[in-house]
Amino acid sequence: MRRKQLKTSTMRRIVFFIVLLSNLSFSQEQKPFAYIDLMNMYIKSHAEDRLCTSITEIKAIYEGGGHDVIFYSDDNSESDIYPPNRLSIELKKKVIKIEVYRRVVDATYQFFVFSSSTCCVNCSVSVMENLESFNPSAYCTTAFFDYPWKSSRDGQAAGKIRFNYKIRPHHTLSSEKLRGTISNTYLPIGTKVKLLAKEGFPLELYNYQYSKTRTWNNAINDYEYQWENLSQTSKSHILSVSAEDIFGSKLEAEKHIGKAVYFRVVSFDKDNFSQVCSSSNVIPLKVTISAPKVKEFKPVQPRCPKENGSVQVVLDRELYANEKARLSIVQGTMVNGTFSSTGDPVISYDNDQFKANFKNKTITIPNIASLRDSLHWYQLQFIGKYYYGRDSISSFSDGVEFNKTFRIVAIPELKAEITSKNNLCYGESEGSIEVSVSGGTPPYRYIKDGDTLNITGNKFTLTGLSARDYTIGILDSHNCRREDTTITITEPVAPITIVNEKEEEEKSNEEPNPSFFKKDVSGFGLKNGEIQAILTGGTPFEAPSEPYRYTLTTKSGVVVSTFSTQTNVQGFTVRYSQLDKGDYILTITDKNNCVLTKTIFIDEPDPLVVSISEKNAISCNPANDDPNNDPKLNKDGELYAYVQGGRPPYEYQWYRVEAGNSERLLGETGSVLKQLTESVYRVDIKDKKNNTTSGSFTLKFPERLILTTESTEIRCSAPTSGTAKALPQGGTPPYIYQWSDGQTTQTATGLSVGKYFVVVSDSKGCSVQSQVVLSYPEAARIDSEEITQLTCYGDTNGSIVLTTSGGKGTVTHTWYDASGRMLTKGVSKDGKSVKNLVAGTYKIVLRDEGDCPPIEKIFEITQPEKLQLRLSTEVTLCQGDSHTFELDGQIADATYRWTDASGNLLGTDASLVVHSAGDYYVEATSPEGCKALGKTTVKQSSQVLEVDFLVATTSYYDYTLKLINLSKKADALQWQFSDDVIVINQNRQEAEVRFPKEGIYRVGLKGTLGECQKVIEKQLFVEKDRVGISQGVQVQKNIESFLIVPNPNSGSYQLHIKLNKASTIRVRLIDMLGRELFAPEEFSEQTDFILPFNKPTLSAGQYIILIEAAGDVLSQKMIVK
Repeated sequence: MRRKQLKTSTMRRIVFFIVLLSNLSFSQEQKPFAYIDLMNMYIKSHAEDRLCTSITEIKAIYEGGGHDVIFYSDDNSESDIYPPNRLSIELKKKVIKIEVYRRVVDATYQFFVFSSSTCCVNCSVSVMENLESFNPSAYCTTAFFDYPWKSSRDGQAAGKIRFNYKIRPHHTLSSEKLRGTISNTYLPIGTKVKLLAKEGFPLELYNYQYSKTRTWNNAINDYEYQWENLSQTSKSHILSVSAEDIFGSKLEAEKHIGKAVYFRVVSFDKDNFSQVCSSSNVIPLKVTISAPKVKEFKPVQPRCPKENGSVQVVLDRELYANEKARLSIVQGTMVNGTFSSTGDPVISYDNDQFKANFKNKTITIPNIASLRDSLHWYQLQFIGKYYYGRDSISSFSDGVEFNKTFRIVAIPELKAEITSKNNLCYGESEGSIEVSVSGGTPPYRYIKDGDTLNITGNKFTLTGLSARDYTIGILDSHNCRREDTTITITEPVAPITIVNEKEEEEKSNEEPNPSFFKKDVSGFGLKNGEIQAILTGGTPFEAPSEPYRYTLTTKSGVVVSTFSTQTNVQGFTVRYSQLDKGDYILTITDKNNCVLTKTIFIDEPDPLVVSISEKNAISCNPANDDPNNDPKLNKDGELYAYVQGGRPPYEYQWYRVEAGNSERLLGETGSVLKQLTESVYRVDIKDKKNNTTSGSFTLKFPERLILTTESTEIRCSAPTSGTAKALPQGGTPPYIYQWSDGQTTQTATGLSVGKYFVVVSDSKGCSVQSQVVLSYPEAARIDSEEITQLTCYGDTNGSIVLTTSGGKGTVTHTWYDASGRMLTKGVSKDGKSVKNLVAGTYKIVLRDEGDCPPIEKIFEITQPEKLQLRLSTEVTLCQGDSHTFELDGQIADATYRWTDASGNLLGTDASLVVHSAGDYYVEATSPEGCKALGKTTVKQSSQVLEVDFLVATTSYYDYTLKLINLSKKADALQWQFSDDVIVINQNRQEAEVRFPKEGIYRVGLKGTLGECQKVIEKQLFVEKDRVGISQGVQVQKNIESFLIVPNPNSGSYQLHIKLNKASTIRVRLIDMLGRELFAPEEFSEQTDFILPFNKPTLSAGQYIILIEAAGDVLSQKMIVK
């Protein structure tokens, strides 16, 4: 049976106001972060029996931890509870969650929300349970909470809670603090300043407003403002604003200088945007101009100790006419990035000083003292005043655009700690100087005695120093230099010295020297050497009887103990004796442990030995078969005794030994014994120290001089190819040879058939003679040749037919082409002919069974060109002149047809002489019917030109040929040669050339007069010099001209010769094998010759005619048909 519920008014308690009181005390200590408004709250509780407890609690949970109870109610009645319609509670921090708690207690049972358990309790037990938790809605909007509940067990307890809530930000606004704790009060023109709102709210809650006016309202006892929204590109808790942002332009803003503009930050109600949800305090800023801004700021630090620094300031504008300025350097401290002044300015420029130093927007402030600690700083401060009307106002000059904080850092004094160490021994370089540097500006540069040292770092040691003064200079990286320091490195006055070190064993008069330094062993193998050292200098020990320590050891380290000492006016003497040959090491040590070491060599003479040699052997053997030998040459021998070792000088005594008996040779006491014949000789030797030795020598005649000879057979093709060789034996080489033909070599060469004598003499003048007889065999030869050339280009019908005779035994005929390949096809059985040849060079080699070299001859199978004509395309004729177009030789045996532009036939020769201007055409036809066409244009000039020159028609390659100019009146002359011609010299008058190989060459001379040119060309035949005409001949250039008329001919011809000076001439006729066919003919002295010749016996072929005149030689080729 349930007990009856008790309802008494004394049990009813409402305690939510306690929360309000607690929040009131919070607001007095700390500004709230935000507010929460609880509105229209309704609370209902019910129990089956009596309701003894009904508690409601609401908590605000903060970001980062912590919470506040923002509502609390304790009411044990079952009546409906209606708290005040609107409760505003302050929030300390940002709320992330709101939790609602309820505790309802029945008199009999206790019911817990969200739990099915019940138990018997009395009314004094109380446990709060979380009823619901929720995240709060956005700022400045109204949200609704409604939560009904009832018992899950018999419905003994039930209830309901319902309320509206809104969270409002608590805005504050402050001006930026620009100098320490002083807030800015200006709204500058041209510079933005910052207004700072409380952080932590969503960005959309930051809306800034301004008012240009305010009026006092007595009714509300406060100011009223005309708020306008400030346009913002983006929202933030920081507002950067300038006067232009409010008034729209600089000009409009300047009209409001001195007037205030009022700012606040607001959030609008999201349920009614026209209403302000929350607003901040009001910040007034007074409109003023901006002072000039610092565009460039360059502190100049001191470079050396005790120097001051400076700063160079570049402003962005000049001062206005109605503007004044003061520039100051203030010293202070820097803490957490904030500068705080510690006194009055250390440098200050008033308005007049500022203007006097302010040029081109730049001012330099010098002599700023250096700061020696890191706590103190400087700040450049600009203070300006602007005058408008009758009033003035400070210009805005706060912030980093106007004030620059900097340091002038003092350079530490350049210091050095220098210590030194002296030399203990004379002449050593063991001294040192140690330097340690601090201060200044590293890295340092060091100077010793004016020279820069290659040393880095702040510490170094100079070692290996000899005794003298050293000057050390130190500079830092800015070339700041401390005063130079001079350090003296000392040493003992004199070194340890052996004063008699250069004293010899004997004086200059060969008397014994008592002050000798060393005595060598007197004879080989003896042990009587001595060393005597007289010592001074160094730092002696205090004991007068032994001022030095001394030892003498052998090279192997054995200490010598045979010594004595004494002290006299010369110094301290130590003397070692009984020394044998060898190296000894003398070591002297003084008090400072300075050591003098000398390596002394005690010498001994080499064993006394004598060797006898032939200085001059006996010249001739009496048995030589030569009655002209001089008998004195059989006893002119000489011996030389060469002595080594011992102690010079030496004494000599010579003896002749016959059958074991020695005959003393009186007066023979020198090293040389002369006028000796074959015998045995002995010499006895004694040196300066009476050491003796002897030696003997057997002197013999030279071998008998014998002569034999050998010779070679003369080759058939070379009549002067014989050789003979003399083969001497015995005597005394080398040999001298004298042949009857004047040759002086062992082998005589170039010998023809005949008898030859040879006399051979040896190096001593002994001689012998013999004779040689030479003959030669018959040689092979080519008697005639028939060459069939190619008829057209590319044919293969060339042939060569030879007639040969002579030779020793069987003669073989072998053909080769130009590449050296032996021909087998087309060669006749006997090898004397070859056919089916293409164009090229061919060689025949004739070999007989003898030892003569083969006979070789070169033949050329030619072919015509590809019927191409070399014809000038354009020629300008001089007045009255003609031009010869010469095609001869371009196409062999061709016929020609020359025509003019109208087709008229002008000629059928290989050449055409043209006298007038016009176009000319030529058609060349070979005998085989091949044709070639050419065209040339001839122009006419009014100028008259003569061109001509002289030249031989035949020459040899590698032989100098001279060309003589005969031209007249030409403006310019130019010799014309092919590229392979070697030009030795050329000028206007003459030219000298050489030809590198055999062949047909054309040489020319081109003359120019005005616009016309004339070219004279001549053809030369260049051949190999087969007879040696050009070898060793000094050309005197006497033959002016030499012509063969006619050429070719049938053996009857004339020679037209013109000399520069009268002389006899010699005419020689030679075939192509170099054989002279007739005896040379000489003609008496004159300058002009016309010489007829008739040689009907000459067979068809090519010949060379040579003209020799007063040292000049000229040749031409003649063709006999």
